[in-house]
Amino acid sequence: MTGSSAKKSKSKSPSGCKKLQSASSSPEVNSHDYFTREVERFEDFSNSEKCTRRRIVSESKERKQNEKCETGRFPGRRRSIHLTNGEEEFSQKRPIQINPVNEASLPCAIQEEKKINSSRINGVGYTFIIGICLVLLFSTLMASNIYPDNSESNVTIDLLKQKFPKQKDLLWKAVASGLNDTVRFQQPSSYILLYQAEAGDTVKKLIKELSHYAVCYLSNCNNIPIELNRNILNSKFVGVSDYGVIISQYKKDLEDVGVMVIENLDEMPENYALAFHSFCDKISPLVQKSAFFFTIKVDKVEESQIHDLRKVEKLLKEKWHNIEDDIFHPLFTRLSEMPIWIYPE
Repeated sequence: MTGSSAKKSKSKSPSGCKKLQSASSSPEVNSHDYFTREVERFEDFSNSEKCTRRRIVSESKERKQNEKCETGRFPGRRRSIHLTNGEEEFSQKRPIQINPVNEASLPCAIQEEKKINSSRINGVGYTFIIGICLVLLFSTLMASNIYPDNSESNVTIDLLKQKFPKQKDLLWKAVASGLNDTVRFQQPSSYILLYQAEAGDTVKKLIKELSHYAVCYLSNCNNIPIELNRNILNSKFVGVSDYGVIISQYKKDLEDVGVMVIENLDEMPENYALAFHSFCDKISPLVQKSAFFFTIKVDKVEESQIHDLRKVEKLLKEKWHNIEDDIFHPLFTRLSEMPIWIYPE
């Protein structure tokens, strides 16, 4: 029994070794080659996987950058893609292709910029056009204000200039602009016409034409201007010293006619002259749409308007010496808006 069992064991062990040898001896070289090939395959696969991943990441980032550029957030920006593993950096600069014909192909930011620039240019153009229109309108209004004409009257500033060619343009501008302000601001206007003895006849004719023109402008051409002088007042108001009587007498007529002519203002009694302190008041006028033409005869023609004012002030102060200064100066201010010289024709 013992010999037979030993025999069996001997017979088994060689076969078992033989199996191990078949797995490790002669195929040993083949298994090593196989392992090397597998490692190389794994490395190739890993490298391929890395390349694929890098390519996917690069394409994804590039697509995002393109979308941002197209939405106008980063137009024309240099794109830079940083890999997450920090191995390499890929940079590229993609130029913007601008199609001058098809604006729809432009990036949104450029289209918006073009729209903004276009709107700015259009805005400047519109502003320039509006400015020109306003200037033309203003000049037209100024021309109409300087020489207003009444369609109901056959007397115009141009006709008056033709009838009295030796008079300076200051006269026509003063009358026209003053009457225009009277209508526009509802306040009285006053004019002092200075003349010398040789211009007496011219003044009578001119004051008649000017007052008629003013009546047509302020009320109705059929009305007759109110005329006052020393003789009329002395004959109508004998013994009257209160200027309030003058106001109550002519206020209603002045409201209807709108024009009063006062000849030789310096000859008017001082107690009657105080009535014009109320008539010619621009702040609280008795008659809003009213105009007053005063004439004063003087000896010498002054070249400066300031000298004319001083001359008139001195003359009236001497005539109305009983009027106190605190009353005289406001009165003179209301009367002497613009002294104008009348020259003989």
